Amino acid sequence: PELLALYKSATLPESKFLKLTGQKFFVDGSIGSRSAALSCSYLDSSSNGSLFYSAEELSEKLTQALALQFSPLLHAIGDRAIETCIQAIERARRTSDYQDIICRIEHAEFITADQLARLERLNTAITIQPTQHREDFEPPKYGNFLFPSVLDYGRCDSASTIGW
Repeated sequence: PELLALYKSATLPESKFLKLTGQKFFVDGSIGSRSAALSCSYLDSSSNGSLFYSAEELSEKLTQALALQFSPLLHAIGDRAIETCIQAIERARRTSDYQDIICRIEHAEFITADQLARLERLNTAITIQPTQHREDFEPPKYGNFLFPSVLDYGRCDSASTIGW
């Protein structure tokens, strides 16, 4: 409700250069801070990361974004965060009239093969950062996770790198 009210009250000038088309939601944190939400504990910590939304809470946010015809962008690194995203997208899709709007998961570093297959059915894209993936998976820091070939998945819309 707050997003919808804020958007309706905002006065954005008409512009051919600027258009609000999406909203980003941070579902978990990062690998380095051990806040990416994993289904098991980090090898060097008793923590399994943090979820910033439950599937129910995120579903409400996604439903609002879809009602505004925004494309939701979901920051999710860990497999537990990705699972939360999938459940939220499934719920939001059941109640939304905007089935053609693509949701996008950013990072998806610890995605499982099952999650990848389920995302394909949900009109959801993923964006990966291959250089982060290489750096984050140096053994033995984080355990044994399968990182399936996202290039075989038809919705890997982009890959990006951050150069310093």
